[in-house]
Amino acid sequence: MPRRMGIALILSVCLLPALASASYRLGVGIHGDGISGGLEFRIWAPVGENSSLFIAPHGFGMYYFSGNDEADNGGEGFCSVGLRIGVMRLPDNWISLFFGIGGGYTYDSWWYGSQSRDFGGRLFAGISVAPFDIISQEIDLLEWTKALKGLRVEINSGFQYRNYYHRYREWIGFDEDNGEYIYEWKKDSGHYFALPDIGAGISFNW
Repeated sequence: MPRRMGIALILSVCLLPALASASYRLGVGIHGDGISGGLEFRIWAPVGENSSLFIAPHGFGMYYFSGNDEADNGGEGFCSVGLRIGVMRLPDNWISLFFGIGGGYTYDSWWYGSQSRDFGGRLFAGISVAPFDIISQEIDLLEWTKALKGLRVEINSGFQYRNYYHRYREWIGFDEDNGEYIYEWKKDSGHYFALPDIGAGISFNW
């Protein structure tokens, strides 16, 4: 599963130049929520009066390699990929509102046997603030900060659904004869709902 997600993320990044040529604006930043997070690219397109559509794939990966271990977890590493699509009202104002839908997948597995896989989706709404935009307008001495007016700080909340699977080993004792710790494998899986959940990010938009 992580390998397929990695391929999908690579393909998404490869498509960005083609999408950018037809887009109104571009942005880059970081975003995180209860499902996924990481470096985020944004493609903006105008939709109606004083509104813009944004398409924002994001992801973060440290490393991943296949291998078999005592837990038979298939490999070690970490990756997170996601996608958000939404509409922002008054995108050129110093304060804007936005809403949309998103989803993501996160995989986490390490040598000591713990493993988690989470995927899901969320409906969200939030507020976006461009602090340097208002500062450059209100304070003459800081007019030079107009160059940073595209920097936006965002927070959002909404409804989240997540399907999760966790596997880990729990210490239960010590074998004095062999001088070894005794562990027991535990599993936990199910469905998780959150209302409200929380997400946040920062981006620079051209």
